[in-house]
Amino acid sequence: MILGNISEINKKSVFPKILLKYLNYIKTTDFSKFADGKYPLGRDVVMNLFSYQTKKLKEKKAEVHKKYIDIQYVISGTELIGLGFNNPQNELLEEYNEEKDCTFYKKIENEHFLVINRGMFVIFFPTDIHRPGCIFNEKSDIRKMVIKILVNKYEDEKQKKTI
Repeated sequence: MILGNISEINKKSVFPKILLKYLNYIKTTDFSKFADGKYPLGRDVVMNLFSYQTKKLKEKKAEVHKKYIDIQYVISGTELIGLGFNNPQNELLEEYNEEKDCTFYKKIENEHFLVINRGMFVIFFPTDIHRPGCIFNEKSDIRKMVIKILVNKYEDEKQKKTI
C-alpha cells in the first residue's frame, strides 16, 4: 500500500513508471468534466468514477483483488479506509470471484485505518485487503476515482527497468 497527496507528484517522483504515468494523469485531469462511469485508459487499464455516501464500518465489506492494482483518488469528501493483510483469523464473507476479481471479508484481524480526503491517493496491491467508504466522524459525500491496472502490466514495466 502506498499513501500520498497528488500535489506532491512530480517528474522526479520515485514511483515505477506505470504508476507515475497514472498519478500524473490524475494530477492533470479535471474530473468535474466526467460523469460517473467506466473509462478505458489503455490496454489493461480502466478508470472508474463514482459518487457515494460513506457508511458505518460494519456495513462495508473489506475486499482484496488478485488481478488488479487499485489507485484510489478522492476527488471530494473524507472517508475512512480499513487496511489489513492476509491472516487466518480474517473472517471470509465471499470466496474469490474471478469475474469481479474480488474476495470479500466481513472481519479483518488487526485492521488499521487511514483517513483519506480530497487530493489524497492510496495504491492497493494484491496483498492489501481494503475496506473503503467508511464514515470518519460524520457521513460524507464522496466523489472518487479508481484506476485499475492489471498486475501483469505492472510486472512487465518493472521487469523492463531491471533489464
